[in-house]
Amino acid sequence: MQWHRQQELPRYSADLQQLRRALQQHSLTPEFLSQFTDNARQHWLRIFSRTFDDIVPLVASFSDEQVAQIKKQLAKNQQSLQQEYQDKTAEQRLAQADARLQEQLQDWIGRLTPPQKQLIHQYNQQRLDITKLWLDYRHEWYQQLVITLEQRHDPSVLRQRLQLLLTTPEQLRSVEYQQKLDTNRQRLGLMLVQVAQQMSAKQQRHIQRKLDDLISDLDDLSGANG
Repeated sequence: MQWHRQQELPRYSADLQQLRRALQQHSLTPEFLSQFTDNARQHWLRIFSRTFDDIVPLVASFSDEQVAQIKKQLAKNQQSLQQEYQDKTAEQRLAQADARLQEQLQDWIGRLTPPQKQLIHQYNQQRLDITKLWLDYRHEWYQQLVITLEQRHDPSVLRQRLQLLLTTPEQLRSVEYQQKLDTNRQRLGLMLVQVAQQMSAKQQRHIQRKLDDLISDLDDLSGANG
């Protein structure tokens, strides 16, 4: 925790300060957002690298009863996802996606304008449908986790498989899924930039206050504010 407070929290603060400046200077671009996302992934990988040597023996210590419970919960989760997404029509999924994105953006910039809502709707209309590919990927990840748990008493195998599942799970994605995912992310970045370009003065103040509060909290926790 001390390492995370002193080393990682300042990185989070620095990233958010860059985002705040980009918004203030109206220089936000899809490329910036892509780099911002890549930075977030690197933060996760550093945490994983720092804690990996503690995770391996923890997983190796699971009892047969605990593994059986994990398998049961994974199967339940997968079945729930299948029912949630496959039983909906394309129109229902579109409406759900619109509502979800609107709620997320309103948390950051406040009440959305009709043109901003239209940008979200257009993005979701153009977004490639990856529902089945995503569900297939999650199923494969679950299956690989089950195999890993069953082989938990082999230290070298356990380390290798956990490394795959926790740091490079994209290796389990099909080529089609990865290509469509990349396309959707590019379109999402463009949509977010367009929404930002249409922000009102009130919305700009809203997101600046939110970012300022987050940055201040991180700096307080890391000790940067003394």
